[in-house]
Amino acid sequence: MIWMVHSTLVCPYTGTAFSNIQSLKNLRLVIWYSPSPLLRSGDIIQTSKNGFIINREYYPFSVYKINPYSQSWWQALQSRLACPCNNDPHKATCTFQGKCHFPVCPYGISERSLH
Repeated sequence: MIWMVHSTLVCPYTGTAFSNIQSLKNLRLVIWYSPSPLLRSGDIIQTSKNGFIINREYYPFSVYKINPYSQSWWQALQSRLACPCNNDPHKATCTFQGKCHFPVCPYGISERSLH
């Protein structure tokens, strides 16, 4: 099955991500996964028996849970996740004040603000 990624949110407290995806038949789901790699808006995912093919490249991919998509649930999730880059993925520095469980920032930020 082929899926297109609409949007992605990350959770710095757990080091996991959520992506809103849609099939060619308009089935929408939210996947909760270990972001290696982080799915971006516009990415194409194909399922295979050994993992996932993302933008024509194979990745072993850990999916924890899949839920039906609901706009209200997605908005609630977005308001609860603390990563400041979820709302602005082009930030120059990270302003997250807690302990981030990502060894490398999924948004590519290498600097944290010292507030």
